[in-house]
Amino acid sequence: MENKELNDLFDNFKNQVEEIAKHSDKVKKLDFTCTLLNGTGFIFNYDINKFNKKTINYKPATVFNAVVDIISAAISIIFLIMFLTDQVSLIEKNTVINLFITTLLSFSIVFFVLRSVYHLFHASSNVRNPLFRVSEGIKLLILLNINTLVSIIYKINNITLVIFLSFIVCSLALLCMGIGTKVSFKIEMFITSLLPFFMLVSSTQLAFISSCILLSISSFIYIIMDGKEAKTNSIFFLLGLSLFVLGIYSLL
Repeated sequence: MENKELNDLFDNFKNQVEEIAKHSDKVKKLDFTCTLLNGTGFIFNYDINKFNKKTINYKPATVFNAVVDIISAAISIIFLIMFLTDQVSLIEKNTVINLFITTLLSFSIVFFVLRSVYHLFHASSNVRNPLFRVSEGIKLLILLNINTLVSIIYKINNITLVIFLSFIVCSLALLCMGIGTKVSFKIEMFITSLLPFFMLVSSTQLAFISSCILLSISSFIYIIMDGKEAKTNSIFFLLGLSLFVLGIYSLL
C-alpha cells in the first residue's frame, strides 16, 4: 500500500515535470533539489532573467544619447576649469558664492556621467533604473543649488522663503521617486519641472528666464515620453545649465 501511494505520488510529480517541460517558454522561475538516501544530490535552477542575460548579446540602449551626455559632461568640466582658473565670483573673495558655483558644476559633471553610463547599459539591465534614479536625485540638488545661488547673489528679502520652498519641492519629488510607480514618476517629473521657476523670484534676467524654461523642459519631457526614458538625453538640461552659467558670468 505504501509503495502504491509512493508510486502514485512520484507519478504525479513526473506528470508535473512533463507539463512544465512542455511549457518551458512560459516558465519564469524553477528551483528543484533532490537528495537520495545514498547521499547523491540533484539540483536544477532556472530563472528567466538570468537565462536571458546569458543568451542576449550585449548592446547599449542608445550610443547616440550616451555620446551627447558625455559631451555635456565635458562641457561642464570646461566650465569648472574656467571658474577655478579665473577664480571668478560676483563678490570678490566671497567664498560662499565660489563654493556654490563649484558644487553646482561638480554635481553637473556627475549627473551627465551617470546619464551617459545609463545609456550604455543594455536595455534589459537591472542597473539602469537605479542609475536613473540617482541621477534624478543629483538633478534635484543642482536645481536646489541654482535657486539658492541666485537668491544669495541678489540678496533678496525673502531668500529664506525661496530656499525653504525649494527644499519642500525637492522633498516631494524625492518622495514620489521613492514610491516607484509610473504615476509617481510622472508626478515627480512634473514637480521637478516647477523647481527652476523659483530662480525667477530673485531675477528676471533674460538668461535666467531662458535657463529656467530649458531646465523645466528637461524634466517635463519625461512625462511626454511615457516610460521611454532611454529615447531622450540631457541636451535641454545642458542648454539650461549653460545659459545659467553664462548669465552668472555676465554679472561679473
